Amino acid sequence: MLKLLSIQELKGKNFFIPDYQRGFRWDKKHVKQLLTDLEAYFKGETGKFYSLQTLVVKKCTNEFLEKKQLKGVWYEVIDGQQRLTTIRIICALLDSMDSTPGIHSFCIHYETRPTLSQCFDSLSAVFNANIQKRELKINGNRMNNIDAVHIYNAAEVVVEWMNGGNDINQRKNLFSQFFFNSLSDKKSVQFIYYENDKQKDARTIFNEINDLTVNLSNAELIRALFLSDDTPFDAEDDRRQQQLYINARWCEMERGMSDPKMLAFISNVDREECRNNIEYLFDLISGKYDNPGKGSKQDPLYTYLYFREKLKNDAMETWREIDNYYSRLCGWMNDRDYYHYIGFLNATANDDSVMCGLLHDAATKTKNEMVNTMVSKIRERLALPKNVEKLDQLEYKSHNSYIKRLLFFYNVESARTDTNEPFFPFDLFKYRIEEGKRVRNIWTLEHIHAQNSECLPNDKKVWKEWAQDNATKLKNMSFAFIMDSRVEVMRKTVMKELETAVKDDMNSYNMIGTDGKTSMKDLFDRLVTFYDIIDQEKETPMPLHQLSNLTLLNNQVNASIGCSPFAIKREKILDLKKNGCYFPQGTLNVFNKVFSNSLYLYEWSASDRLAYYNDIEKTVKKYL
Repeated sequence: MLKLLSIQELKGKNFFIPDYQRGFRWDKKHVKQLLTDLEAYFKGETGKFYSLQTLVVKKCTNEFLEKKQLKGVWYEVIDGQQRLTTIRIICALLDSMDSTPGIHSFCIHYETRPTLSQCFDSLSAVFNANIQKRELKINGNRMNNIDAVHIYNAAEVVVEWMNGGNDINQRKNLFSQFFFNSLSDKKSVQFIYYENDKQKDARTIFNEINDLTVNLSNAELIRALFLSDDTPFDAEDDRRQQQLYINARWCEMERGMSDPKMLAFISNVDREECRNNIEYLFDLISGKYDNPGKGSKQDPLYTYLYFREKLKNDAMETWREIDNYYSRLCGWMNDRDYYHYIGFLNATANDDSVMCGLLHDAATKTKNEMVNTMVSKIRERLALPKNVEKLDQLEYKSHNSYIKRLLFFYNVESARTDTNEPFFPFDLFKYRIEEGKRVRNIWTLEHIHAQNSECLPNDKKVWKEWAQDNATKLKNMSFAFIMDSRVEVMRKTVMKELETAVKDDMNSYNMIGTDGKTSMKDLFDRLVTFYDIIDQEKETPMPLHQLSNLTLLNNQVNASIGCSPFAIKREKILDLKKNGCYFPQGTLNVFNKVFSNSLYLYEWSASDRLAYYNDIEKTVKKYL
């Protein structure tokens, strides 16, 4: 028999804990976590009930009761003892706080310590007016055995935790409102109560669990099928050995599938919060993401049902298939071509259908055929926009999304072809760490050298920072190679104006120079003009908004340096890199000026742009 059982329905029941089970061992952390989870559920708006997971019991026979000298109806606890004991402790203390001692009492008899059940009746929470808190009180003699000590410690945690909140009764009242409710109420707490019946196999059990809408993952259900005594193995004599192997290998796979590098490589879906990342492997094998919105694939139990059907035959054969799929993923992770091609395709996909298709293709195709398939898919992703025939026709505003995808692939392909460098770090490209949490990166197009005031925000704080950075840069830069004295005069003039503006906190400036103030746009343009003059190769300038003047930057970095000339951006980006900030290698190459022989680190010249553009074109040409 399988059903949901509320805390209220435990009242009056008798549970027997056999001697082959260990005693109660939940520590303070486990008890506090359960209380915190329950509080969060009670305060939230979703979920018909909170699941305490499975309580598996077997009704004791008359022969057993006579042997153990027990009277009445008793149930031997097979699984769930730790939570059952913790719930008994909470019941005793809540009843005490509500001045209704024993109203929700049920019996737990421990075969190894027959008197231990008396512990629960001795627990009470007494209000101490001197400290305005409740304290744990043990009525009668305190037991000294290890199991009793753990029960007392857990009770201390419950009382202390109930004292928390905005006032001493807040948490107690919340629990009194919901903890003992039945399933028909708006919220309740339920055990998945399974009374063992040998005539039912594991498949029936888990089907019934899911009919009760319990939040068990497909992976947990599949694992239970493999480890069940009812699942067929061709070599029945070696069943136990095979199941031990599966269990151990499962743990290895789960660790591998939880590796951030693996997750970022195989999927563009955020999975770090998944309870079982190995479930994604089963989803791929089942074909769940081939036409994912079609028919039965919308069923949340689709993957479990797929494997339940397969496991009607030899379980070991199915496990070998799973193992082969996992080994294939690991092999792709370590193959330079597969890793970069698949990583790019997944990173630019809206779902997991590409990965699912590639895994199935790999069963029948050679590596060359697989590579051709992936290259073909990449060409589809990089097809030039309408009315664009060459890369130099791409424009910042008209083709922003396409240019971002193109530059992303340029970085990926550069890493693939340079065998002396590490693989492209898809995990770092997709995520950064903020306050201990993984946060999605948003990549934007940055003008490598801003040559007009369009990018300048109407923000005096930003103006001041910009003016300070540029004044410092002009002061420290050497232009001894330039013979024209007018350049030095212009440098000093612009530098002085910037320093004066900083001292004045930009109060004498507004954006366009109205109301008797100086134009911020004009100051910006004077600085840009200075850099234009010292650019010795300005005879063939390339347009500002084309590919040769664009690179990828994290949106947070872009916001902080977007209106600065090349020299300032270069300095800030290299400083951020030293402090652990991730930049794609293509972006670093731009600001390290690896594309030309120019020694002038303050400028992004026409020759730099041409060399950069040529490198992009050469790298991506065969995919266009």
